Amino acid sequence: MCADEVLQELTLQEKVRLAAGTTFWTFGGVPRLNIPAVAAADGPHGLRKQNKDRGYGGTLDSVKAVCFPTSGACACTFDPELLERLGRAVGSAARAENVNLVLGPGVNIKRSPLCGRNFEYYSEDPFLAGKMAAAWIRGVQSTGVGASCKHLAGNSQETERMISDSRIPEETLWEIYLEPFRIAVTEGRPWTVMGAYNMLNGTYCCENPWLLTEVLRKQWGFAGAVITDWGAVNDPAASIAAGLDIEMPGNTTHDEKDILRAAEDGALPEECLDRAARKVLELTAKAAEGAEKDAELLSMQEQLDLALEAEESAAVLLKNENALPLKAGSRIAVIGQMAERPRFQGGGSSRVNAVQTDIPLDELKKEGFDVVYAPGYLLEEEKQGKGRKRFLKKLKKERGCRVSSGAGEAEKYLADEAYKASEDADAVVVFAGLSYWGEAENFDRTTLSLPEDQDRLIEELCRVHKNVIVCLECGSPAAMPWIGSVQAVLQMHLGGCRMGSACAMLLSGKVNPSGKLAETYPLSLSDTPCSAVYPGRNGIAEYPEGCETGYRHYNKYNKDVLFPFGHGLSYTRFDYKALQLSCENEQITVSARVKNTGDCPGAETAQLYIGGGERAAVLKGFRKVFLQPGESAECCFRLTPRDFARFSGTEHAWIAEPGEYRVCIGSSSRDIRLSGTAVIREKFTEPLKIAPVSVLPAKPREEKVHYMTRNTTFRELRSRLWVRPILAVVSRIARHAGGGFVAPGRTWELMEESPLRVLSMGTDGFITVKGIRGILKVLNLGKKKPKEKK
Repeated sequence: MCADEVLQELTLQEKVRLAAGTTFWTFGGVPRLNIPAVAAADGPHGLRKQNKDRGYGGTLDSVKAVCFPTSGACACTFDPELLERLGRAVGSAARAENVNLVLGPGVNIKRSPLCGRNFEYYSEDPFLAGKMAAAWIRGVQSTGVGASCKHLAGNSQETERMISDSRIPEETLWEIYLEPFRIAVTEGRPWTVMGAYNMLNGTYCCENPWLLTEVLRKQWGFAGAVITDWGAVNDPAASIAAGLDIEMPGNTTHDEKDILRAAEDGALPEECLDRAARKVLELTAKAAEGAEKDAELLSMQEQLDLALEAEESAAVLLKNENALPLKAGSRIAVIGQMAERPRFQGGGSSRVNAVQTDIPLDELKKEGFDVVYAPGYLLEEEKQGKGRKRFLKKLKKERGCRVSSGAGEAEKYLADEAYKASEDADAVVVFAGLSYWGEAENFDRTTLSLPEDQDRLIEELCRVHKNVIVCLECGSPAAMPWIGSVQAVLQMHLGGCRMGSACAMLLSGKVNPSGKLAETYPLSLSDTPCSAVYPGRNGIAEYPEGCETGYRHYNKYNKDVLFPFGHGLSYTRFDYKALQLSCENEQITVSARVKNTGDCPGAETAQLYIGGGERAAVLKGFRKVFLQPGESAECCFRLTPRDFARFSGTEHAWIAEPGEYRVCIGSSSRDIRLSGTAVIREKFTEPLKIAPVSVLPAKPREEKVHYMTRNTTFRELRSRLWVRPILAVVSRIARHAGGGFVAPGRTWELMEESPLRVLSMGTDGFITVKGIRGILKVLNLGKKKPKEKK
């Protein structure tokens, strides 16, 4: 039967139950009609299917899978074809585990380098993010598994992510924060789109009719289902009315009685409930068909090989003063624990239980280098408490030395050992980066700096050795106070479980680096366009920088940066020539020839930027070509007037005014090799099909309201002295349930800015929706509920 026929057979209660998960990771089943549920799993950079269908307490208890480079790394490949193959690999892993829906990709814009979840997102540029996401989605769905494009929209910080209101002006919203979703939705056609936790201009994203119905369905023509982020629903009935189809997770947050009551008394129109049920039934049918699809699936070994290829293509050579590649057989001092204990992914819900881990130190030895190793510094988890004691015990066992646990003694010993190891080396290779919980879901970074002891070690090594090379393992930009002293920097990103092998191949020169930065590396945090307001606090996130995000800002104001957007060096050289522009039937064709003028094979990404008026040039095309020495290739770009358009809030349309536009092709946003002029002869206008968005003024900070609701934060609850012992118990439950999902020791910090309603999810169902109602009843004894403001 088709979805409409099944719909006629459903009871009202069955329709309501279709609008939510059946368990923590499944949704959509109708047992009475033998309709199976849909199984979902995390998977932006590798499948994370938990061994048991339970809450996030099972983050570390997931099936073995290939961990691919994170999205932040993959974007640096500038290679949609590779991203499509990566998507196919993740879809293959999902098929093998009977998973129907993979929760990815994340296409939120990297507004600030401090966002703790940036490693899961592609870029600061909406065009690049959208193109890479669309390719990954096509790859996943070619296997009969669905993708879930997330998190719609304005989710650019982890701080207060469940209570924050992103106040984004209409022009900025369309050009920057909605554009990657538009490209991903219209070109990738994902089965589902995931709504974000935050509010957008005063309304929760998962109950925002302008966002979910007007923009997503009417403007972009999205035909799939809208699903929530886990625990993102504020008002279930209002969400369904706004365009939401599936509330996740099931059995913990869904308020079936409220929805039934709203449907019965007419507050929730029946056609809205029918739409949600129909979308879920259609998705269920797709999942069933996909499970039977005869698709080209990749074996585990093929996935591992692809993970290696992707990281080799993603790594960015930031600096090289003739230090790389390393000479065959040379003696190298490998310094830094991250060479022995690599960090190849971020923290949180995307954490993959990797089927294998390639160790950089071991892989360098396999390449025939004469390697001497020294740990150099303590990892963050070893700097205090039990972690420090374990490391000191290991140091005694492996090196026969006894170091006091006193402040600084272990650090001094490790540094001295590193200096000695570097004395007779031809080159010193330092592995450095952020800690596992330094970049993680739920928490934003507070600084651009690497751990202080790592920066100090690099600077000291530069004083005793003239050939220091730094390999970075971090998914976001980092400050580099030593950049003028080192000879080379290779950014490996969070490069997946094959990162160690890729690093050895790149350092040895067997593979030529070809990655390009998908985000700007600023000189300082104060240089970032949103530094004065990021992250938003007290429930408000303002966006005063407007459309001037990332390289748009730095280039418009000619600000110096550490490394520009699109930057990436090679072991060979590339020349650009023969720029040609032609216009026919409103299509502008731009082409240029790129030639490898060096003496080794390599890949180059030609980037096309369009500029006009007062605004900085923006990326509108890119082509990656692999060339042998002396070989050249033509890079061709086809543009339409829409590519030259900017959004006009006054005309409520995309507008390209008649006139001349500068068209540039180069190796980065600041390494422009060729430029010409394109002419738009007639005004181009693409009006929106929907009404303008309302951007609310920032609300003044209200006095504390003593009547508690499901959106009251734990920080507010803490003011009640008699509640504190209860909160201590809840915190212990949440810490246990959080498993590897929350940074050690930071459970309460996360809870403080979370609303009370998430208790039902965060405690693995120990506290139910009914239980939360009971807690609120007790909290509000003797208090009168305030009237709702109209």
